[in-house]
Amino acid sequence: MHRQQGITLVEIMVALGLGAFMLVGIITLMASVSATRTELGRSSGQIENGRYAVQILSDDAILAGFLGPYSRTNPTYSNPSPCVDDSTLSDLGIVFGATPTLPTPVAGYPSGATLPNCIENPRKNASNSVDAEVLIVRHVNPESVPAASAVDGTPYMQISFCDTQNDFVFTNVKANLTMQGSDCTNANIQPAWAYEARAYYIAECDDCSNGGDGIPTLKVVEFANGELASDPLSLVEGIEDMHIRYGLDLDVSPDGVPDCYVADPTADNPPASGCTVTTQWSADDTTNWSNVVALEINLLVRSVDEYNNWKDTRTYDLGRASRSGPFNDGYKRRVFKTSVMLQNVAGPRE
Repeated sequence: MHRQQGITLVEIMVALGLGAFMLVGIITLMASVSATRTELGRSSGQIENGRYAVQILSDDAILAGFLGPYSRTNPTYSNPSPCVDDSTLSDLGIVFGATPTLPTPVAGYPSGATLPNCIENPRKNASNSVDAEVLIVRHVNPESVPAASAVDGTPYMQISFCDTQNDFVFTNVKANLTMQGSDCTNANIQPAWAYEARAYYIAECDDCSNGGDGIPTLKVVEFANGELASDPLSLVEGIEDMHIRYGLDLDVSPDGVPDCYVADPTADNPPASGCTVTTQWSADDTTNWSNVVALEINLLVRSVDEYNNWKDTRTYDLGRASRSGPFNDGYKRRVFKTSVMLQNVAGPRE
């Protein structure tokens, strides 16, 4: 009987060939899975950034004009700069008087407007001109604090229900928080509401030191806890563009329903046909800002990293007269859009 004493060279070559073929298949599969996982991670991150940015803006906009239990009766409105601190308390826009002065719940700077100095490294367009829009939201903190727990230096609004007192006090001195309840006793001192204001915009960079990292980022200039933040705060990376359209209630007898949406309430003449149906459009910027009852928020969200073998030839509708793009680069983009009703403004008009 003949027994096999080994294997031939041909058999070795065949075995090696089969092994190499299988190894190539395994490596290809692993590379494909890895690439798919990377693509999914990038896509999920981009979607998450867009949704998070929309949520941040929506949640704050919903609070616009919230002044605790204070009920306004034909106040005078002001539109203070988002860059002021409380060194002069009236600069924040709230002043008690026979006709109280209140800050407009929302305001903004349209595309191409001259921006205040605290808006650092704003987005620029292809012509290297500043093209960032700014959305300003003002209200008091939705969580009140007992007057005894207030902090000197933080501006508070305190509402009185006592007939012998003023309607409210706006102060950054704790000892001045003496507004009483309906029984007009010091045993029923009312809570205080800390004032807040935020200016949202798109910056060209997240880390802007040493020329910047080139990642477009949603940032905010925040006035809270009695001080203006020394530097803008980065909120969400990859937010490349923001366009806000403002819904104005211009009826002679306001009903809280937007009659038209415009990109620039500061225009001398109404830029939308819906605004000309009534005669309430004003050449006074503050008057128009006080009539804003809704926001339409449009965001263009870009991937943080570029993709291989991808060229963005698409255009994107952000609600402007012309579409954005094509950008002809390796970044993927998506548009996120939402509408927000300003209930603290629209509600009392109904």
